[in-house]
Amino acid sequence: TQPESNTYIPGYSYARTVYVVDGQVMEGNDFGVVLEVGATPNIRLKKGLIDSSLSIIDRNITWQIEATNNGDVPASNVNILDLPPTPLVYYSHVTPPPNTYTPNTGIWHIPSIQPGQTILLQITMKVPAGTCGTKTNVASLVSLNEIDSDPTDNISSASIRLRACTGVGTVIPTVK
Repeated sequence: TQPESNTYIPGYSYARTVYVVDGQVMEGNDFGVVLEVGATPNIRLKKGLIDSSLSIIDRNITWQIEATNNGDVPASNVNILDLPPTPLVYYSHVTPPPNTYTPNTGIWHIPSIQPGQTILLQITMKVPAGTCGTKTNVASLVSLNEIDSDPTDNISSASIRLRACTGVGTVIPTVK
């Protein structure tokens, strides 16, 4: 039954007795309560490769992550996970303050993103000599204070194809 004070609690079901006049029947009619959800943020991530200087001297790859709030209200305490794919090694990063990136945990912390705002993080990684194959870097939304309205755009990845991996350890027969 409905609470006396007309305060509805989300997650609970309520029923109401309806009295009709003149013998009318109200069977099968739904007098349910609709609880509307307010405006929410929508964090969209976009990952890309912006530099791959793979010379003999400079073996760096720089990835860029864009976090955009496509929602109607600000998002607060946004945490995004971005760790380098093995065997790449963290070298440096750039993000505007007060945002922070912690290389040991891979967490990019953004205190607040306003509706329509995009914030960038660039992470440069060293490529150890001998690294081969395709390397994929993934960024994913881990948490925020609010509820994200569209979780389908909370993860993004980008790949780079390094030199082909040849049969490491394969013995090449001698030619006679």
